[in-house]
Amino acid sequence: MFNIFKKKRANERVVVIDTETTGLSSFDRIVSLAYVELAGTDFEPYAEHLIFSPGRKSHKDALKVHGWSDRILRAQDSFAVHAGALRDKFESADLIVAHNVAFDLRFVNAEFGRCNLPSIATESFCTMELAREVWPGQPASLDACISRAGAKRASSKHSAYEDAFLTANIYRFYKGTKQWMMPEGLMTPTNFRPVPDIVDDEEAAIRLTEDLPGIGIQAAEGMVGIGLRTSEDVRLASDEQLLSLPGIGRGKIARIRQS
Repeated sequence: MFNIFKKKRANERVVVIDTETTGLSSFDRIVSLAYVELAGTDFEPYAEHLIFSPGRKSHKDALKVHGWSDRILRAQDSFAVHAGALRDKFESADLIVAHNVAFDLRFVNAEFGRCNLPSIATESFCTMELAREVWPGQPASLDACISRAGAKRASSKHSAYEDAFLTANIYRFYKGTKQWMMPEGLMTPTNFRPVPDIVDDEEAAIRLTEDLPGIGIQAAEGMVGIGLRTSEDVRLASDEQLLSLPGIGRGKIARIRQS
């Protein structure tokens, strides 16, 4: 059984992390990462939320979870820009905590490896494995755990920042600290770069493939060519206009209008 009390020092420096990714495979990348710090079970005034350009598209199921469009992610820093500082932060901690810590550290260490940095060797603790010990046979997801603690999310999307705070509270809860503490609002990533509204034809076509269901790049380029540059333009276009485009039939038009 996991022993959450095994550390000797009450004021150990704990870093609680959460990541959101483009998917679940070994080829997928981190799109956002957040951490909060604890001294024992007391929150420290240190937290960070970062967003990255992963260099690949998010799987559709992953996009539903984290909510960061490929268009927005392409405008952000690469993970490499922040890799050194993040590794120093994690390596200097006494304990890394996460909900499914094996998942988060697999992705974090893979990103460090791409930057020619060694994996972190800090001791880790998994609140998901703890939940499985405490409630055998019951759901151990983060949402299931916070529900048992009488808490709920502020957002329907999974923010790495919110999830890091939720995980920190679960860790504190099982160490005997029942007071639930959350930030007043969700932090926008500190390195976030707004995406310009004015785009060229190529970017406008790419946006359409991301925003409209089942639209390929050839059809999207055709839409831009007749002046339909946004998903709203396309939804308001006539059937005659859309049927003139390659790969667009009435079934696809119906799906576009319903999206």
